[in-house]
Amino acid sequence: MILIDWWSPKPHLEFNKNLYKFMSDVNQLYIFDSHLKGLEDKCILKKNYKSRFLRAFSVINICLKHRKEKIFFISYDVLFIPIIQVFAKKIFCYEHNTTPESLELNKHALWQRLTFFNIKRLCQSLSQKNQLDKINQKSYWVGLPVSETERLIKEYREKVFVFVSERLNANDAKKIVPHLYGKLLVKKSIKDFNELNIPMEIKVYRKEKINIPEDFNNAEALIIAINSNIRGTGWYIEALKYGVPIIITSKKQAKVFESTYPGYPFISTDDINSKSCLKDRIRVLREFDNQTYVENYMIDFKNRLMSAFNDE
Repeated sequence: MILIDWWSPKPHLEFNKNLYKFMSDVNQLYIFDSHLKGLEDKCILKKNYKSRFLRAFSVINICLKHRKEKIFFISYDVLFIPIIQVFAKKIFCYEHNTTPESLELNKHALWQRLTFFNIKRLCQSLSQKNQLDKINQKSYWVGLPVSETERLIKEYREKVFVFVSERLNANDAKKIVPHLYGKLLVKKSIKDFNELNIPMEIKVYRKEKINIPEDFNNAEALIIAINSNIRGTGWYIEALKYGVPIIITSKKQAKVFESTYPGYPFISTDDINSKSCLKDRIRVLREFDNQTYVENYMIDFKNRLMSAFNDE
């Protein structure tokens, strides 16, 4: 088997590292971004073309060379991958933002329904798999891999809530705002944050980058304000790794999380009606054994991944 990381951005580094360790039978790993190196001697860095067409041409040449092997795309381009299935018969793809959000009158869904006929798609969540099943795709739920857990070094300073995902939905996020306390840490790149009307008593700190794990040391919770029923976020990986409680502000995204990490507790804004209620829920979540959960989850993840690879 060979791995090809067609388009992963730098923030995918943690995900990639978590996935690589299960790839003991990989012969070669092709990447286009030097930040995503792993597997060391097996890793081949290709020219980092910014052009979508030149990148696709490079990938197609790689696949021609390895057309008789299993090819696993850690990320991929939905426009050009159908070409590869013409000459390569064992293609696996991991789903990130490639699953269509909607199916009706959606050009991406139509394109995939018509052209993806020999591609096995590995999904982060059951929500993704269920969506792909509706357009007759060969899909498997494997999950979203997590690193070994680490304990944070708590500091006796003001409590912090961290807004992490840039795909913030202000209408959903407003539900939790009246119940927050301490201070907020927010990425500068998050749009629509000013629409939340944060109370004057809460200090807001805008940063270019959330530093991990330093900015998690006093984190009460990570706030995920995404309103998607298909796409999750890599911030879940960090939350589970460090045992930071998660607040999810939309019902759609709650279903995505539940179908990615079944049984892992989180806070839904619909269940919170006061600051004291939020504090109580956070206290309960901090007692959850995230280490045992992650260990068991990763055993199951590996089994699901291998099962998908071996399904003829």
